[in-house]
Amino acid sequence: MCKPEAVQRLSEPLEQCGWIISQSAVLSNSQIDGAEGANLFYDANAIVVDLDGADNYQLAHLNELVSIEVRPVLFNDSSQDANWSQRLNDKLAEVLSAVQLKPVADKDDFTVDSDASKPDAYEVDQIGMSGNVWLLSGSLGGPEALREFFSALSPSLPVSFIVMQRIAEEHLDVLANHLKHCTDYSIVAMREGTVLRDGSIVLIADGKCFSIDDKDKLLPNSISPCDRMYDQMMTVVAKRYGSKAGAIVFSAIGEDGMAGCRRIFDAGGKVWLHKDLSGSFVQLAEDCNDSRLTVASPVNLAQQLNALYQ
Repeated sequence: MCKPEAVQRLSEPLEQCGWIISQSAVLSNSQIDGAEGANLFYDANAIVVDLDGADNYQLAHLNELVSIEVRPVLFNDSSQDANWSQRLNDKLAEVLSAVQLKPVADKDDFTVDSDASKPDAYEVDQIGMSGNVWLLSGSLGGPEALREFFSALSPSLPVSFIVMQRIAEEHLDVLANHLKHCTDYSIVAMREGTVLRDGSIVLIADGKCFSIDDKDKLLPNSISPCDRMYDQMMTVVAKRYGSKAGAIVFSAIGEDGMAGCRRIFDAGGKVWLHKDLSGSFVQLAEDCNDSRLTVASPVNLAQQLNALYQ
């Protein structure tokens, strides 16, 4: 991804080293923004971005793409050094080896039918997705509990998180900034086609519901607001991920989430509750003697999640 005049300058030395340039795009092209951009480069094992001359508007597109892109992204400042192409080639080989992706071979050996050299779109889309999905719910006490939880969470767990918080959509950026100070996990607000990936946190505002397709993409419902959103969305997660589904209730309003927790249990998943919950959820904890139900502080819940996946 670069300015139009830089395409040839970037492509030629990489092609001389045996790389296949599957597609080029300019930074200002709005197609590379957001979830749509994450699906542009089906044939790519890595993405090279040229930052020379990029302005804030162009970098805004890149910021959203990087937050949801699972493949390696390399940045270049357009050095004219004679050894630049070889160093970039070495870096590409190194990062692809580290993530166990096979770099494409020389053009003469490359065929579109080879699974080893050209993964299909679905295979690329699944890189980094274990299927362990936890839905976290909160109302007034949610943000602080979330901060405590993610601060104690180990990095790089094979888990993706859906955080449903009872706040207005325009305030999601405030919540995102609140969490960025305490976690290295990527944080994005739900949009059409947002993909659940390991190490990601997807934020969803009050009343927003969704479905999940077979490629782990969140598809927001057109009808908004949805009623009893925790019940509905826990049911969606339970049906899609079964025993790999989990729910953590940090705070709640009324009984919304009670039926959803039971759906998670029925699917073989886990339900964890904040120890300070009151009302109906206290009764749920008292009635359930299932080992998959845990009641603890946010920090202790994070520690248990660390132990579960490490």
